Amino acid sequence: MTRLAIIDGIRTPFSKAGTDLKSLPAQVDPSVVVDTPVVVVVVLVVVLFSGGLFGYDQGVISGALHGIKATFSLSALLVEV
Repeated sequence: MTRLAIIDGIRTPFSKAGTDLKSLPAQVDPSVVVDTPVVVVVVLVVVLFSGGLFGYDQGVISGALHGIKATFSLSALLVEV
């Protein structure tokens, strides 16, 4: 699990090298240290990958629309459909 500490209202990862909470910077309140579940990290990776594929697909489609319109002599309405 990734350990996060809230420093000045911002969630910040800190090293597991020192598992003792006393090794945190002075401005960190040890009572607000949170563990990030593995499921959240896996969901984040899947969402990032899916978003990248969606963006790539949008680029490919928008690049092909001009050729589709010219090849099949379509109106703007039929290209969008």
